[in-house]
Amino acid sequence: MAARRESFTLAADELFLTPSAVSHQIKSLEAFLGNQLFLRVGRKMLLTDAGASYYAHIRSAFNEILAATRALSGPRVGATLKVNVAPHFASVWLMPRFAHFVRNHRNLELQVFTHRHPTSFSETSIDCEIRYGHGKWLNLCSDLLLHDQLTPLCSPALAEGGALRKPEDVINHTLIYSNRHTSWDSWAANCQVEGIERATKIHVDRSTLALDAAIAGIGIALESKLLADHAVNAGELVAPLEEYCVSEEAYYLVYPKSHAKIERVNLFRTWLMEMLGEHKQAAATPVRAASTGKAA
Repeated sequence: MAARRESFTLAADELFLTPSAVSHQIKSLEAFLGNQLFLRVGRKMLLTDAGASYYAHIRSAFNEILAATRALSGPRVGATLKVNVAPHFASVWLMPRFAHFVRNHRNLELQVFTHRHPTSFSETSIDCEIRYGHGKWLNLCSDLLLHDQLTPLCSPALAEGGALRKPEDVINHTLIYSNRHTSWDSWAANCQVEGIERATKIHVDRSTLALDAAIAGIGIALESKLLADHAVNAGELVAPLEEYCVSEEAYYLVYPKSHAKIERVNLFRTWLMEMLGEHKQAAATPVRAASTGKAA
């Protein structure tokens, strides 16, 4: 704890001890090992080379002990399920359905986080994470939740008058690129559209901005049907073409292998799969599209 927080005081707060008690335990350990583990640098307590090497070897053992303790205790009154969720997935999919989980698992306290960076499970008390990516992470279990279908989306005004009747029509408009691995180039290859490189382009650094730009009438975004569903239903966006491509990335439930036997993680996983089964059945009905009568 002291190594991770770089502070005896912060470690003491997390362990419900006094700083002097933590300092005393560290000194006892240093005496036993015959090596200095920490150096004070300003207000921080930094690991020495010996301390860093020792911490690297014992950290995984402590994580295993913590996971085994959690698995044995299982969900009970006062137990807390801590989940980190990709922000966009949390707002447009998870939260509208989460009341169902809360009602059926009243013995669990819940903490939901939306940190954008992938969770470092060895450094946090997060139980599991809904992550968007390739599905292969070292020493982590990853259960596929949902493939992402990407389709051209634009404002109703831009689609008026049949300006987007066939896939090759997108070349005559500004194309909005986000930071997705699957881009307009992949969509064009999938739909056999040539000359996509000639289209005017703008780049934004996230999908939510791409959707905002499309709503503003700036151009056409190649974005997730899942993310855009609320904007399509609100009439802010339309999906004028039926052509789509499946993203190279998908949504996964991610957790350390040692968390696989924690009951609250399994409860959440089971509930997710149940809800996603209903979602996939509902998704069989296309979202409302432009006046062409076709949907993506």
